Amino acid sequence: MHTHALTTAITLYENGTLTLTQAAKRAGRTPEAMEAALRAHGVALADEAPTATPARPDRPARAD
Repeated sequence: MHTHALTTAITLYENGTLTLTQAAKRAGRTPEAMEAALRAHGVALADEAPTATPARPDRPARAD
């Protein structure tokens, strides 16, 4: 089940705005559950990413 909070947290994590812990809190999940959700959505974890750049630099961050 997708929730608005989870979708927002994933987007903010993917853009580099939130850390894993911050994204987990925003989504109301444990860090372990957030990691699983990120992987399920095809988002590389920061320690798994080859560089420090966001996973989607072509997509601007949105605040809405």
